[in-house]
Amino acid sequence: MTPSVTFTWTPSYTYDVTPNYDVRISKYESGKEERVLLGTVKREWNLRFHAINKTNRDAIETFFKARSGTLSAFYWACLDDSTTYTVRFVDDGLRVTRIEASLYDIDCSFVECDA
Repeated sequence: MTPSVTFTWTPSYTYDVTPNYDVRISKYESGKEERVLLGTVKREWNLRFHAINKTNRDAIETFFKARSGTLSAFYWACLDDSTTYTVRFVDDGLRVTRIEASLYDIDCSFVECDA
């Protein structure tokens, strides 16, 4: 199913990009093993939103809940290469930390996926 929404918030910090390889490993009784790359390399982005206000925190949480965590894909424009990717959340939980009375940190990860 093609995503219909875009994640529009900009992370505060430089984020990590990790290529993920989906490799199937078959081990045989002889001790040999065979490795096969399944599909294409999927990138993963680890994002941090630092010292955001309650309004933005609530908006990101609402977006996360509407996607049901890892269930639904969405679009996200990567700042590094200005490309819009189809992604989903990596985890079914969102890491929200209250750092001051009305300021929060949010850490989340996206993984590239097929629509």
